[in-house]
Amino acid sequence: MGERVPLDERGAHANTFKMWYMVAAVERDAGGKVVKDTNFDPQAGEFEGAKKQNFICYAESDDGFAWRKPELGMHAFAGSRANNIVLPCVEDGFDSVFRDRDGGWRMLFHAAPLPGGRSIWACMRSRTSRDGLRWTPDEAPVMDMYCDTQNVGFYDELLQEYACYVRFPRGTRRAVGLTRGKEFRHLPHPEIVFEPDPQDGPSLDFYTPAYSRHPHYLEAARRDTFDLMGRTEGIQRQHDARDMHFLFSSVYHRDRDVTDIQLAVSRDGRQWSRPERVPIIPLGPDGCGAGDSLYAVPGIHVLDSGRWGVLYSASDRLHNTDFTNPEILGNAQYRWATWQPNRLVALQAESDGACTVLLNGRAAREMRFNYQTETGGSIRAELIKGDPRTHEGLWPPSGPTPLAGYTFSDCDPLVGDSLAQPVTWKGSSALPADDAASDTVLRLRLIRAKLFAIEWE
Repeated sequence: MGERVPLDERGAHANTFKMWYMVAAVERDAGGKVVKDTNFDPQAGEFEGAKKQNFICYAESDDGFAWRKPELGMHAFAGSRANNIVLPCVEDGFDSVFRDRDGGWRMLFHAAPLPGGRSIWACMRSRTSRDGLRWTPDEAPVMDMYCDTQNVGFYDELLQEYACYVRFPRGTRRAVGLTRGKEFRHLPHPEIVFEPDPQDGPSLDFYTPAYSRHPHYLEAARRDTFDLMGRTEGIQRQHDARDMHFLFSSVYHRDRDVTDIQLAVSRDGRQWSRPERVPIIPLGPDGCGAGDSLYAVPGIHVLDSGRWGVLYSASDRLHNTDFTNPEILGNAQYRWATWQPNRLVALQAESDGACTVLLNGRAAREMRFNYQTETGGSIRAELIKGDPRTHEGLWPPSGPTPLAGYTFSDCDPLVGDSLAQPVTWKGSSALPADDAASDTVLRLRLIRAKLFAIEWE
């Protein structure tokens, strides 16, 4: 039984992936049947399930695919210490692990409620470790609130404070809440930042947040200039890896008792939107091992192939199977969902489309597109002089006058497939001088094309 599996930030702290995961040793009777756990509280939302003992284990990998389970010799199980257990007999829920501000590790989990506290079901606590193997519980709670399932904590190097995205009850539905603080203890009550809206069906819940930063966030946070592909020389951004936030939220469909994964994006971590209301990681066919339940792990990682990867657990087990029928346990497996860099979602024109992008006075020497076109498709761009704050010179859409030499007719069409193709006008990629670039906007025309990202150098 797999649970939340945080990974190390490759390249920032180590050259290996690190995994902490929860497993369960299920109790069986003399005849081999699963023993039911009769010690549960329906008033606390608990259900009858299999009687089991939980352990937190550790594994590591050089590439994210072949994993080593080191024999740590720390705890005995079945008469032997030749195992990878780091925490035995865990009765608390396991949420996530992250790098602490002092370079050590911190584990977030939910535990028994505080005596006389606000929550009657549970509270949030943490453990700390220097090596990721030997853990010490913190005396002070993180938060006096019951947040079931996956909660994602981290230290924000830009804001120099802790943040925690939690599973938040919204009436009888589930949403995502956010809390922040200078210390990872006694955090304020979270506020809801992501929840089903009127366009969602009545059976839809956002079950887990799986909050993630851009894979180059840490490098960008420590440099003044940084681009989306990992280059650092001469790059300046209006928006860059530092203000890109992602939720790979597991969406629970109550009417079918299944979960798939949808993408939400944000510039500040508080205001969230879904570019598409379809799964970014969909369920597979019945019997494939990923037909009923998918849960993303926090973090986007650059794999050895150069592709971006998000780890997720998958199973053919309906969400409530363990509760209604302890005999049907099923085993989850972990898989990678991968994309080419910066290609999680695209601005797409199935036939012919146009849009305007505000550059907000960003002076640059060259512009590059990450794009794909179909046969007969293309992308063209032109620059328009205008004030995006007052819309002077930009309205009506048919009225703006493009800069001389930077019109659609001057633009060399972009065709094919490229991760970083310079945009050229009559063969030159040079952009206007700084004084001409102020209050300039970019107008795009797409024909059977997808535009994934724009970068300026």
